[in-house]
Amino acid sequence: MTGAGEVQEDIKVEELSLDDLRKDKGGQDADEKGPGGLRGGGLGPEGSRYRPPEVPRVRTWKPIAIAVILFIGAGYGVFTIGYQMTLEGRAEGDIYTMWGRVLDYDAAYDLQQELPIAGVNVSVDGVDDSYVTRSDGKFRIRDIPGGKFTIRFYKRSWSESVNSIYTSILYTNVDEDRAATFLVKVENLAPDRDRPVYEGTHGVHAEVIDWPTNHTVSLRVHATAFDEALTGFTVQMGEPSEHLIDMGPYSNHFNYSFSVGGDQSSLTVKVLDDLGDPYAQTILAIPDHPLGPGGWENTDYPLVSAFVRGGKYTNGADRTLLVHSNGATGFTYRVNGSAWMDWTAMTDDQGEFTWSPQGDDGDREIEVMTRNGTQVNGTSTTVTVTLDTLPPTLEPESTGGPAVTNEATFNPGTLDADFFRYSLPDGNWSAWQVYMNEVLVEIDDSDPEATEATVMFQGRDRAGNMASANGVVTIKHQKEHNVDDHAGFYSNLMICIPIQAIGILLAIFGGMMAYKRKRPTMVMLGAMGALLAGYGIVGAIIAAAALVIVMMSREEFEMPGPAPER
Repeated sequence: MTGAGEVQEDIKVEELSLDDLRKDKGGQDADEKGPGGLRGGGLGPEGSRYRPPEVPRVRTWKPIAIAVILFIGAGYGVFTIGYQMTLEGRAEGDIYTMWGRVLDYDAAYDLQQELPIAGVNVSVDGVDDSYVTRSDGKFRIRDIPGGKFTIRFYKRSWSESVNSIYTSILYTNVDEDRAATFLVKVENLAPDRDRPVYEGTHGVHAEVIDWPTNHTVSLRVHATAFDEALTGFTVQMGEPSEHLIDMGPYSNHFNYSFSVGGDQSSLTVKVLDDLGDPYAQTILAIPDHPLGPGGWENTDYPLVSAFVRGGKYTNGADRTLLVHSNGATGFTYRVNGSAWMDWTAMTDDQGEFTWSPQGDDGDREIEVMTRNGTQVNGTSTTVTVTLDTLPPTLEPESTGGPAVTNEATFNPGTLDADFFRYSLPDGNWSAWQVYMNEVLVEIDDSDPEATEATVMFQGRDRAGNMASANGVVTIKHQKEHNVDDHAGFYSNLMICIPIQAIGILLAIFGGMMAYKRKRPTMVMLGAMGALLAGYGIVGAIIAAAALVIVMMSREEFEMPGPAPER
């Protein structure tokens, strides 16, 4: 700082040219030491005398190999995109065989366990072949059209159910050793109880209702059935000590012709199930033969025998009585001790009359007497006919709680019906069967919105009176589990294609940088792009190979800054 009177000395400013700046104090060119500053590649301010180390310019095969690897990665990415986009179209028109394995969905994800599901019905839409999974959960379906297909898994028991639908793409055969895995949802329906099983012994009820000829008997047959509609069952019959004769499908009426001179005192009636195994059997005694007790034609006058056609029970319908006595020429009858009716002539020792029941319900004692040609009365016999016009009571009731399958247990709710039947889901009726206090009935639960199922029951007594009533049961539906792998595949593809496209561009860019031996960081980025383009193990291998070679050849790439003099 100077005083006011002092003369200020002029400050001289030295002007420096660019060449001067390039000279050091000793007159040496600054370029020989290299410029400083960030732009010059140094660490100090621009103009510093710090000189970075020189980078040798070595040329080997490694950058070219890196470029080739990255270009391969980009090409593989292009190939995988095209392969996936045309996968379904290329598979269409071909036929494949598929092995699959059904596993529990929840066990796989929650417990990390492979739990096979046996007994699952497997089917493919449009394919006739179907399969039931084995104990290891495996199945095989043949002749599946390639491309998009829908495969269904269905199982339902009293404790658990499976109702899964998969939509996917099939483009190659699948063998047993590499079975496709399908995870299905298993829903507990009624884990507190099992399917009811009838513990008793099934039986068959048979009775004689007519003798069309002297050696042909007409029978009414009813079997008991807890969980069978008796459809597909068959019946066999035979005389004592004789082979049983196949009578055809199960029915409630049969005609059996005895062998001439055979034993007509009894008849074996046997019911076989739909597999041909014995189901129920009875031995029917035949005491009420119109030609005499036990079926023998030895009812000589003055003895008389009588038989009621159609059975001894009636709901008001007329009954025809057959009368026989060897040597008799006429007969008469009376009801409940009333006056005898007029005598009626007999032909060939036989006669018949029609009786019309009247009055209140109850038993009617019909007494029949014959006489010979000299008008001498013989002995009499009495048969009982029961008049019953009251319909049976019928109040069906569900006994097993909600229906967890397409079956439900019902009590028909009657004590005065001898036989009953129930409606089937197809609109038909089951066969008439002997009354049971509980029966397992097939129901229609095909409507997923329905909360109840109705089953119609009919009861009938031996007189022919009938009653109808509906039984209602609550339905517990199983849920449907849908897995659309087909849509999921294309949704993922729409996400993966842009990612792979970015990876392809990066791999190409990195390959070009490697080929020109520039910017190793960009080459590394290209390796990451190859990983994205390959989208899997191949991409990982390509990226790893490229990165390893890059790390081995960094000295071959140009570093930032001017190239060293040669």
